[in-house]
Amino acid sequence: MYKFVAMIILGCLRLQAQDFGPLVNKAWDHNAQLRAERFALKAAEAQWREAKSMFGPSASFGMQYTLATGGRSFSFPVGDLLNPVYRTLNQLTGTAEFPQIENVEEQFLPDNFYDARLRLTQPIYYPDLALQRDVRREATLLKAAEVRAFKRLVSKEVMHAVTNVRTARTAMEIYASTSFQLREAARMTQSLVRQGVALPTALSRLEGELATVEAEGAAMATQLENGFVYLEFLTGLTRDQIDVNFIEEGAYPPEIAQNPGRREELEQLEHGIRMQQTAVRREKQFFLPRLAAVVDFGSQDFDFALSPYAMLGLNLEFSLYDHRAHRHRRSSAEAESQRLIAQKEHAEAQIDLQVRTALNGFRTASQQARMLETPVRSAAASHRDVLNRYREGVATYLELLDAQENLKRTRLQHALALQNAWMKWADATYATASLPIE
Repeated sequence: MYKFVAMIILGCLRLQAQDFGPLVNKAWDHNAQLRAERFALKAAEAQWREAKSMFGPSASFGMQYTLATGGRSFSFPVGDLLNPVYRTLNQLTGTAEFPQIENVEEQFLPDNFYDARLRLTQPIYYPDLALQRDVRREATLLKAAEVRAFKRLVSKEVMHAVTNVRTARTAMEIYASTSFQLREAARMTQSLVRQGVALPTALSRLEGELATVEAEGAAMATQLENGFVYLEFLTGLTRDQIDVNFIEEGAYPPEIAQNPGRREELEQLEHGIRMQQTAVRREKQFFLPRLAAVVDFGSQDFDFALSPYAMLGLNLEFSLYDHRAHRHRRSSAEAESQRLIAQKEHAEAQIDLQVRTALNGFRTASQQARMLETPVRSAAASHRDVLNRYREGVATYLELLDAQENLKRTRLQHALALQNAWMKWADATYATASLPIE
């Protein structure tokens, strides 16, 4: 039961932390480099679909028309063969129905001849097509992993930017509170000076400290402005449209699951390995035949006469010899595959190291931030006590300044520690691939 409740609480915290989502989505949509990567992914997907479509039939229309004169020719003595017969027939019939004809001499080159055809081609056995399809699929998946990896990097940048803005705003509130308290102390000191209880040097010291705090606050205001400018750059939103209040003030980052997700960098290497292994298979199939069926529907004749025809053919092709070029390509692909495998092993070790150090850093930063809560409470209580005694004229202005400085310092230390915890949380979220990315 307690475990179930803890899981619910952890899930709620994780959902709260993932309210970074709206700003992250805006950053994804706004980032020009990411848009370029998306277009590259669309191109890879189109090439994959093209490779799959190569298994289907293709149709083409072609026409050839020739005019020719001269060249080689052949003679056919049709007149010498038929004219004696025709003369005999004319004598027997007493007519001239059978004319005398000349011998025929024809050139080999066709003159005034056309050949128009519609050709249908269907691959029957083409091993290269299946391999090309597999390569295109892996290239598409690799590009998709690249897009997700870039999205994850942009997400971390947004988390860091939001954390910086929230920390700068908290520091501004601390400086404003300190300035207000110093003004109140200066007002009380003026009253004490008029009563002769305090010296004018006490008032001068308080006013000097107030000027210092206001100068530090002005510098922090510039840092806050720069933080918003960077968020505007990341998201494309105006300052009024940027909401960083989705996390409660002083909230701690949630826990991160110990079982990390799958990093896109490893996916890219895996797809690259499979692409090279496919290249090896392609070279191993160098001697396999390629068979395709061809059907022609057309017409051919002289003087544009219509003489339809249909013809079915099979194209069979074998690769016999290429001076060992395919063996060299195979060796190159095998070496590249082994290189990527070794690179993947190195990347796995690096990512494991990154995950472990990121989680350790996050846990340490969270513990440090929580441990600084006690000094803040102690400094606040001490400041209240010294301020009350200063009103009564019991404590000196030096004690008040020391208590005020201690309160400011501890509050800033806690704010910076909390910022570091959120920064480490963002780094650990990135390292463990905890943020789901489509």
